[in-house]
Amino acid sequence: MLTSSEINELYALPNFNHTDREDYFSLDSETQKLVNELRRLETRVYFILLLGVSCPSPRN
Repeated sequence: MLTSSEINELYALPNFNHTDREDYFSLDSETQKLVNELRRLETRVYFILLLGVSCPSPRN
């Protein structure tokens, strides 16, 4: 069984500061170029979502 603290750590919404948001939610220049080559907005969004699922940690 998990304690309340452990449950909260696993399932609570993250609290990102400005730097964290930039690390987690920005694209590097090479990835941005790939996204820009995609024609449809839906395809761009889907690509970015898939990238986020496969690389959940910040890309440094």
